[in-house]
Amino acid sequence: MIYNQTHTNPSIKVVLIGVLTAMAVLYSCNNSNLSEFANDSGYATVNGNKLFYHQYGKGTPLLVMHGGLGLDHNYLRALDELGEVAQIVYYDHLGNGRSQAPEDWNQVNFDRLTKDAKDLMRKLGYDKFVLYGHSYGSFIAQEYAVRYPETLMGLILSNAAPNIKDYQPKMPEWATPQAIAGFGQLFAGPMTGDEQWKNTWRIALPLYWKDMDVNLANAIHHKTQYRADAWNRGLQLLGNFEMKNRLKAIAVPTLVLGGRYDFITPMHALRDIAAELPDVQLMEFKSSAHYPMITEKSLYFHTIKVWLKRTL
Repeated sequence: MIYNQTHTNPSIKVVLIGVLTAMAVLYSCNNSNLSEFANDSGYATVNGNKLFYHQYGKGTPLLVMHGGLGLDHNYLRALDELGEVAQIVYYDHLGNGRSQAPEDWNQVNFDRLTKDAKDLMRKLGYDKFVLYGHSYGSFIAQEYAVRYPETLMGLILSNAAPNIKDYQPKMPEWATPQAIAGFGQLFAGPMTGDEQWKNTWRIALPLYWKDMDVNLANAIHHKTQYRADAWNRGLQLLGNFEMKNRLKAIAVPTLVLGGRYDFITPMHALRDIAAELPDVQLMEFKSSAHYPMITEKSLYFHTIKVWLKRTL
């Protein structure tokens, strides 16, 4: 029906204008995260606990899962480079970084970690998004992709493995006795506190980072909030982490990224992942270990941008 303005009851006209205005405001609020450049932080209560998040950029929603566990999202802020094409949602997993710790650490498992991610994105207004996971974050991301495929537009797995038991670490040629000793201490038993975890990680880090930029590493350390309880719980969960027989269930387009010199999630682990996926692109960074987003930044982000454009 077409309403002629000269015959519309003034009171009806006012009501219609009010309704349309309210709808426009609501639409703007629901879609502002896609149309405006975001750069904001906050806490969202998800499944009874407060999770810290930071949104940055404009475009395709991209949820970032950090590694560790026991670290936070800050070491991945190099991904800000993607802010011109993606609205990035960084967050700290339950009990990690600035997110609230659970009352019982037994609550932290892959069920809870994946559900938290889904519910956080829903609370922020994203029904579908691209999921990025690095290192331990890639383990959670693989689990997520199997459990909640209906929420995903695509999947990016960086420095990943489908399990731990099949890929024993082989020390890189630049390893020092001190770094090797630090690495051994990481896995020798539970960390007794945040300071011990932070200091031990700093000693072992050069194994993960080829030609490590000491100044940049110190800057990242300064920003990171280390949580020993999260590291300890993360190690406990790895014993049961197994995706090899479940990867075929991941049907979304997937980008798999790895470093040639990565000793902890080696390239043959990423090839094993890629071999099971129906729609996959695999990229090896030939001068990198565990942090190609830092050591080969330009190529790394060019690869992701091209993949996003082709895929979405």
